[in-house]
Amino acid sequence: MTNKDQASAQFSNSLMSIVRGGSLYQGDTDKAFNDVTETATQTLNIARAGVWLYADDCSKIVCEDLYEKADDVHSKGGELAAVDYPDYFAAIEKDRTIDAHDAHTDPRTREFSESYLTPLGIASMLDVPIRFGGQLIGVICLEHIGSARPWSSDEITYAGSLGDLLSHAIEVRERILAEEALRKNEALFRAVVNHSPTKIHIKDIDGRYILINNEAADLFGVTDEDGRGKDSYDLFSKEAADIFSAHDQKVIDSGEALEEEEEFIRKDGLHTYLTTKFPIYDQGVMTGIGAIGTDITERKRAEVARQESDNRFQTVVDSSPAAITLKDRNGVFLLVNQTYAKWANSTSTKIIGRKVHDLFSKEQADIIEALDQNIMASGEDHARETVITYGDGQTRNILTQKRPIYSADGNVASISTIITDITEQKQAEIALQESESRFLSIFNSSPTAITLRDQDSRFIMVNQTFADWMQSTPSELVGKTIFDLFPPDQAEDIWAIDQNVWKTGENHTGEVVRLFEDGMDHTIIDNKRPIYSADGDIIAISTVVTDITELKQVQAELQSTNDELEARIAERTAHLEAEISERKRTEKALLTAKLEAETSSKIKTDFLANMSHELRTPLNAIIGFGQFLKVLPDDKLSERQDEYVDDILGSGRHLLRLINDVLDISAIEAGKLEIHIEDVEIAPIIHEAVRLVQARADAGKVQISVEDDKNKSKFGVDELRLKQILLNLLSNAIKFTPEGGKVSLNCTLNDELKIIISDTGVGMTKEEIRQALELFGQVDSSLERKYEGTGLGLPLAKQLIEAHGGTLDIESETNVGTVITIVFSA
Repeated sequence: MTNKDQASAQFSNSLMSIVRGGSLYQGDTDKAFNDVTETATQTLNIARAGVWLYADDCSKIVCEDLYEKADDVHSKGGELAAVDYPDYFAAIEKDRTIDAHDAHTDPRTREFSESYLTPLGIASMLDVPIRFGGQLIGVICLEHIGSARPWSSDEITYAGSLGDLLSHAIEVRERILAEEALRKNEALFRAVVNHSPTKIHIKDIDGRYILINNEAADLFGVTDEDGRGKDSYDLFSKEAADIFSAHDQKVIDSGEALEEEEEFIRKDGLHTYLTTKFPIYDQGVMTGIGAIGTDITERKRAEVARQESDNRFQTVVDSSPAAITLKDRNGVFLLVNQTYAKWANSTSTKIIGRKVHDLFSKEQADIIEALDQNIMASGEDHARETVITYGDGQTRNILTQKRPIYSADGNVASISTIITDITEQKQAEIALQESESRFLSIFNSSPTAITLRDQDSRFIMVNQTFADWMQSTPSELVGKTIFDLFPPDQAEDIWAIDQNVWKTGENHTGEVVRLFEDGMDHTIIDNKRPIYSADGDIIAISTVVTDITELKQVQAELQSTNDELEARIAERTAHLEAEISERKRTEKALLTAKLEAETSSKIKTDFLANMSHELRTPLNAIIGFGQFLKVLPDDKLSERQDEYVDDILGSGRHLLRLINDVLDISAIEAGKLEIHIEDVEIAPIIHEAVRLVQARADAGKVQISVEDDKNKSKFGVDELRLKQILLNLLSNAIKFTPEGGKVSLNCTLNDELKIIISDTGVGMTKEEIRQALELFGQVDSSLERKYEGTGLGLPLAKQLIEAHGGTLDIESETNVGTVITIVFSA
C-alpha cells in the first residue's frame, strides 16, 4: 500500500470514528465540536483546531470551540472582527477553502501575522467553510505550528469532510430544536386555542373537522376528539349545515377570507356569532378551511340599544328650538339637528360629512372656522351674543355657545355648538325690568306700608309709605331690625309673631297698636305671610300694614253718636212719661227731640257718605292697580311680586268691605236701606255663597257641606242681600272653626224659607252672643286677637234678615259649636 493509500485509509477511519461516536446525531453541538477538533489534530498532526461561527450580524466570527493538542484543553469565546481582518473575511465569504501553506505571506491570512500567528508560532493554516441551509455560517480552522507546511489534496479533502460533518451536526441540532419548538408551539397553540373565548375550528378541504377548540366543542355539543372526521351534517340540522357548507364553499371558490353571521342555539337561547372563515394553504395548495367565531349576541343587543338611544337622542336634539351641531377636529359635521338644517336651508343627511365652507359664504365660513380652530387650540368654552338681520329685515338676538369635547387621551376630539335665538328672552328681560320699575312705582306709592324681613327680622325691602311712617327713607331702613325701630315691648311682640310664621308657615292677620316715629299710637291691621324659595324653604316674611287709626276714630264717633241718641231718646221718653199732664209741652219736646235725632242721623249719614267717598277713591285706585297687575301675563311678575300684589288686593278689599258694612248699618238705622223682593231660586244663591268662601275654608282646613231638598221653587227675597247674609254668617262660622272642623248649611223651602248654619267652632256664652249681636261688638277684643274682624258682620246680617221680616236665632255652646237658624216668612 502506498503512502497516499495509507493516508486515505487514515482519513476515512478518522471520519468513521467521528460518525460512530454519535455526537453528530444527538443535537449536542458542543460535544460534536469537541470530537471533530480533537480527531482533526490527531489525524492531521496539527497543534490547534477551532470552530468559528458568524455572529448574527455577520460583523465577526466567534470561536465556539478551540482545541490545543499540546495542553489537551478546549476553550471558546474568542472573536475576530471583519473590520480588523478584511482580506481574510473577503476570502472566506467566497465560500472556498483557505489552504495557506505559509500563513505569514499568503494574502488571505497575512493580516494575522503580527497579532496572532507569530505570538503562537503558527506557520500554516487550513480553513474550511461550514454551511447550513446552503449558506456560509462559519469555518473550521486547522493550524500547524513549526515550519511552513504544504497541504496535500487529501488533507484539503479531509478538512472539507470535517466541515461537512460539522454542518450536519449543526443541522441536526437545529432540526431537534425546531421539532422541540414545534412541539411547544403546538402545545401553546392548542392551549391558546382551547382557552380562547372565541369558537375556533379547522376543516379539511372535504369539510371534515380536524380541530375543534373548547368553545366550539361546547357550542357544537361534541368534544374535539369526537368531532374529528365528521362534517357539518353529522353535527347540525340540515338547514344549519346547508348554511355552513355554503359559507365554506364561498371560501373554497374565492380563495379569500369572508365574514358571516351564524346563529347557534345554546342553553340560554339563540346566540349570534360573527365568524371569519379563511383558506389554509400548504405549499400553495388549499388544504382546508379555518374559522374563528366571536359571540356578538350582546354586541347585537347593545347595537340595538345604542341605535334606540341614538334615535331618542336625535329626537330630543331635533325637538330643540336651538340649533345644535357637532364637528370633528377637521371641521366635518358629525351631527346636526333639524333646526340647524333649516337655518342652513338644507337637511341633516346632506350636511353631515361636509364642512362650513360647503354651506355658507367664504366670509362667514372663514369666521366660523377660525373660531373653531381657536377653541381647538385653547380648549376653552366660548359664548357670544350677536344681533343678526334676516333677509326680510327682521332683527334677532342670537347666543352662540361652543364647547370642546375631549377624547380619552385628553385631546380635543370635537366641538359642540348650540345656537339659540334669545330675542324673546331679551324682550322678556326688558319687559321684566319695566315690570320691576312699574312694580316699584306702585309698591312705593301704595298707601299701605309693605316690608320684607329675614329670619332675624332684618328689613330686606321697605316701601315709601313705611319709610314715611318711620320718618326715614327706604335705603336707610334696609338692614335694620325691628328692635332698631320700635320700643322693646312692641319689638318683642313683633318678633314672636314673625317667628311663629317662620315656624308654622301660616299666614297671620291681626289688629294691633304700634308707636310710630310721630310719637302717636296707631291702630293697624298687620298681614304677614311667608315667602318661599323654589326649593320650598321659607326665605322671608312679607308684611302689609294698613293704618286704620282714622277708621277706628270714625267707629268711635259713630258709637258715641248712637249712645248720645239713645240717651236723648231715653231722656225725652222718661220726661214724657213723668209729665203726662203737660202733654202739649211734652209733644213739642218729643218733636224737638225727633228733629234733633233726625238732624244727628243726617249729620252721621253725611259724615259716613263723605268718609266713604274719601276712603273709597284711593281704595278703588289701589284695587284697580292690583287687578291690573294680576291680569298681566305670567312672566311679567316674579313670584315675590305676585305675592305682594295679592297682599295689596287682600288689604284693599278688606277695607272696602269694612266701609260697605258701615254704610249698610248706617242706611238701616236711617231707614234708607232698600230691599228689592223678587221671586228667585234659592239653591243657586246658596251654592254661590259657599263657592265664594270655599277658598278660605280650604286655607283653614275646614270642611263645608251643603244639604238642600233640590226644590227649585222660588221664594221672595232680595237676592243680593240674601247672598250678603249667607257670606257674613258662613265667613264667621269658618273663622271661628279650628283646623279639621266642619261647617254645614241646611236649607228647606215650604211655606217658609228656613236656613240652618252650624259649625264645630269655639262656641259662645249667652253674654258673648248678646255682645256679638251689638254693633262693633267683638267677643275677642284684645289688641292681638286670635280672630280678626270688625264686629259688624253678625249685627248687619241680623238687621238685613229683620228687614226681610225674618228672624235670626243663635244657639251656642263653648268648645262645642254654634247653630244659627234663619227663617223668612212668605
